Amino acid sequence: TWYSTVTAYNHAGLTAQGTTDGVHIDPAPPSKGNVHIVNIHGENINYQSSTRGIIVKIDGFDGGSSKIKDYSVIVTDKDNNEVPNTEKIISNKGNEIIEEVNGIFEDGQEYRINVTAIKYSLTQTTVTSEKVIIDNSPPKFYPIFDLSPETLATSQEDVNYSNSRSLSGFYTKGAYDDGSGIKSLKASVRRKQHDSQEQSKGIPIMDNRVTFTGLTLQHNTEYQHCLTATNEAASESTSCSNGFLVDHTVPVVGIVIDGPEDDVKYWGTANQITCQWHGFEDPESDIESYVVSVGSCQNSSRKFDLRTELISNKSRASVTMNHIELENGEKYCCKVKVYNKAGLMSETESNGFTSVLEDPRPGNVFDGATL
Repeated sequence: TWYSTVTAYNHAGLTAQGTTDGVHIDPAPPSKGNVHIVNIHGENINYQSSTRGIIVKIDGFDGGSSKIKDYSVIVTDKDNNEVPNTEKIISNKGNEIIEEVNGIFEDGQEYRINVTAIKYSLTQTTVTSEKVIIDNSPPKFYPIFDLSPETLATSQEDVNYSNSRSLSGFYTKGAYDDGSGIKSLKASVRRKQHDSQEQSKGIPIMDNRVTFTGLTLQHNTEYQHCLTATNEAASESTSCSNGFLVDHTVPVVGIVIDGPEDDVKYWGTANQITCQWHGFEDPESDIESYVVSVGSCQNSSRKFDLRTELISNKSRASVTMNHIELENGEKYCCKVKVYNKAGLMSETESNGFTSVLEDPRPGNVFDGATL
């Protein structure tokens, strides 16, 4: 440490003397510390979504006996060019400093922060952070398909209806992010109209099928499955399926008629019969298909079907059963099973008809008889 002494003389020969506090000679630069780019929680990051500011954490620098006065901060791009208007002087506030450096940063570009520690003796040390990449684009999604409870493990077909009270699931190829990549995924099932969450859970990034159990799915209520993705830059986005309606009730059955026109009690053709139906409906999920058959009636001791037809056209209301073999004197019924789009079934049958295949037996005719 160097001191300066000043002696003052007046014209009378008297003197006065003063000594400075001294100046400490310290040619050594500060010892290097740590410079990290962090998020708002002070955690080290490699990606961020903000294009207006980068947060820097400074610690570990040591100025020795002359101490550190300030830190000079500047942001550089991947070519080590200074980013305009990012230079900042930060006063030494203690062992750890967290400050935001404002500027305009481009999506998809990488940046570093250069920190120069300046001692009171004006010696300096510069440390550069690891790079941070700006990813301002949210994650994107592949389509989400609602699955039928009966085919959760195998199907990839999107459904619009479900009959389950407690089970749902979906299929998807997941989410993707071309910038920073996907960090986490969370799946949920929720009411579509009210956006209220029924159940959610984190899932592995590579899972294609997600199943929810223990739900309380309400009748005639629409739900949807949603996937929330967070990328490495902490941007979050959500995508949902088209949704599915829950239907717990079977279709309402109508009337089944034997014969091509009016309902018949007797039928005289051995290899053909026409079955008609009307009045079937399902107010929630609508009619999907009919399965029509001709065979034994419900109260018959014999149980058989001569022929069965699948009717996928829900507007169709009759079918003629050909290539059958009716037995003389046997009673038959036209039977209809109706399925709704939620997969529930109800069934009913006609009043039945008796097959009459033999000609009437001739009786006796008398001339002159008195009645």
